[in-house]
Amino acid sequence: LEKQGMSDQAIESYQRAIEIWPDYAEAHCNLGIELEKTGQMEAAVHSFRQAIAIQPDHVESHRQLSKSVRHTSHDDDIKAMEDLYAREDLSAEQRMYLGFALGKAFSDIKEYDRSFEFIAEANRLNRKGYDYSIPEEKARFDQIKKVFTPEVIRAHQDAGYQENTPIFILGMPRSGTTLVEQVLASHPDVHGAGELKDFSVVSQGLSWTRDGSETGIYRSDLGIEDLKKVGKSYIDRIREFSPLPFITDKMPHNFLHVGLIRILLPKAKVVHCQRTPMDTCFSIFKNYFSDPDSHQYAYHLEELGNYYNLYFDLMAHWRDTLPGFMYEIRYEDLVSDQENQTRKLLEFCSLEWDDACLSFHTTKRKVTTASAAQVRQPIYKDSVKLWKRFEKGLEPLQRVLRVPEA
Repeated sequence: LEKQGMSDQAIESYQRAIEIWPDYAEAHCNLGIELEKTGQMEAAVHSFRQAIAIQPDHVESHRQLSKSVRHTSHDDDIKAMEDLYAREDLSAEQRMYLGFALGKAFSDIKEYDRSFEFIAEANRLNRKGYDYSIPEEKARFDQIKKVFTPEVIRAHQDAGYQENTPIFILGMPRSGTTLVEQVLASHPDVHGAGELKDFSVVSQGLSWTRDGSETGIYRSDLGIEDLKKVGKSYIDRIREFSPLPFITDKMPHNFLHVGLIRILLPKAKVVHCQRTPMDTCFSIFKNYFSDPDSHQYAYHLEELGNYYNLYFDLMAHWRDTLPGFMYEIRYEDLVSDQENQTRKLLEFCSLEWDDACLSFHTTKRKVTTASAAQVRQPIYKDSVKLWKRFEKGLEPLQRVLRVPEA
């Protein structure tokens, strides 16, 4: 049910499960997660506490609770997590979940050195569990740049499906994509669909080979009419979410596909979210992602910095290749100049002004990302330059990053 985006039905199902089995900690925790996604924060916190009361070592409930509350002192919640963390019978996975939870909690109470110890250990434990190669990643990025050149875009000028429904919101995770989507989804003409895998699904298997011309332009293995059908299939899929004129797709890693979006959906809007590189990377490092296969670069500071460099270079390539196609918005500008930045964003998206976009935190919609709790609050600036409080521990990241910090 959760994977189908049917939170209301999922909530009812978990509530029924709890009626049948009141001491089922997992159901209480999952109920809390769904309640949080729909903005029912107090009820979500209650569910996490219920799960912990039933099963004190239910580490995922501790992690979810820590994400959902703002600790103001070294309280009983933190002490309970510390006691649990000290147990020798804890598995590496349990210790990893608790590490992220304790890292967030100690950051709340401004014990930054202690916070970073937990965050670093949680990442170390998680990174041990899989193989990952930055050189292989670089080869993928290089291939994208080699295929999607200005010549290729011109050669496919008439290939796409002429439909302006989608607004792609993309960029590195933790760069403000959820905030930007929440602002847009507060507009009466926009449905916020969240992080969709649909574009990757419809374009999967599309291959590009050099033609026999002197310049050797890359061409799709599909003809123009076939490419139109691929674009239409994406529109058909997202149309299932809403009949509203515009639908957002907030999959951050669609930044890999900007050239393909231009070819398949030339009338789509693309919003690129940017944030200070160190803040972006640290925010990634201090969070656990529920879809780890998509974020394998995230749990090692040097790998994270190298991945950010690849992303940064690719976005420069898109600017050069597709001038004017992307609208770029900085998180720091949005939180410091909310109304002016919102007006510019709406104008780019061909939307009339609506005051609801300024009170986005009151908009009732499902939010499934790590920012679910934050977007239920008005604009705040606490996260700007947060990395400075952890500067010593982040030295390996700072050493690897080769992008401007401005």
